[in-house]
Amino acid sequence: SLGTGIATAVVDASTEECAAYEFFLDSLAHKKRAKEIGITQRHVKHMNSHSLNFFTTRELGFFLKKREWRSKITWRREEDGKVVMDISDTKDLIKEYPVKEGNILASAHTVWIFEPLEPIGEIPQTLVTFTARVDARGNIPAVAMNYNAKRFLSAVAHLRKKFAKTKEIGAYNRLQTTKELRKLTAKGSETFKGRFDEPEGAEEVKGGISAVKMMVKAEKGGKGWGKAEVIVRTGFEDAAAFFWDVERLGELSLSKGLERVVEKGAEDFEELERIANIIRNGEQVYSEEELRSIKEGKEFHEKCKASKNIKKVASPDSRVE
Repeated sequence: SLGTGIATAVVDASTEECAAYEFFLDSLAHKKRAKEIGITQRHVKHMNSHSLNFFTTRELGFFLKKREWRSKITWRREEDGKVVMDISDTKDLIKEYPVKEGNILASAHTVWIFEPLEPIGEIPQTLVTFTARVDARGNIPAVAMNYNAKRFLSAVAHLRKKFAKTKEIGAYNRLQTTKELRKLTAKGSETFKGRFDEPEGAEEVKGGISAVKMMVKAEKGGKGWGKAEVIVRTGFEDAAAFFWDVERLGELSLSKGLERVVEKGAEDFEELERIANIIRNGEQVYSEEELRSIKEGKEFHEKCKASKNIKKVASPDSRVE
């Protein structure tokens, strides 16, 4: 019933914003997500501005008994700009929040590391690493462990999507690419243009976008040729730059033409800003126990990172490893 995992991703937000989001467990977003990851009960008890107790009851599925986790969460900003958040087992408030009869008390040690990276334009970038060791206690089938391990590690994908600024970063990258394209001089344009000539026997096909003309031709050996043409109301450098940024292009849908707008809750947004500012500027006084938790959290993270027993698995989110 013991499992260890590490997940990493680059998030389009500052270290303080990332840490604030994971610390603000009273937010509507976290309450909504709790249901998605099997949390049936949750209690948040703040100790001070950098530490809180978080108690949860979870459904593991597979007809297993419910598990309870009792955690103390402590964050600390390091001198190099990193923010470390340690989440360890605690016996605090055991009388106020006793383990419910029939449930099993589980154990977990998780650590968030938020490390600042060079910004892209004016958009801050943070390397986020989430390390977790979970002991659900009892005889847990492997399929159930794998299922719930993905639930735990999905927190990184959720954080990345929460702050994703694909559109803004794409615009910045295209602007930089456009500037570079305008510096180039054409060489061998006749040969290059010939690559787009339609081969004999090519047929036009209808696609999902009426303004696009698409031509295809199947060849022997499983090979084929295809071309799509569309008139775009922009400069040719801007159009070329759009398709040059292939990594961000993969996150966009070219066929639906829809934009999803997410409204932020005003109260949640203000509280997130308040916590982020405390992490950024607030003077914090830590107890010996809290400093020890942060120290042990960093050691645990480094030990897991150096382990050769952790195997790389495919992530549903291509931007999370």
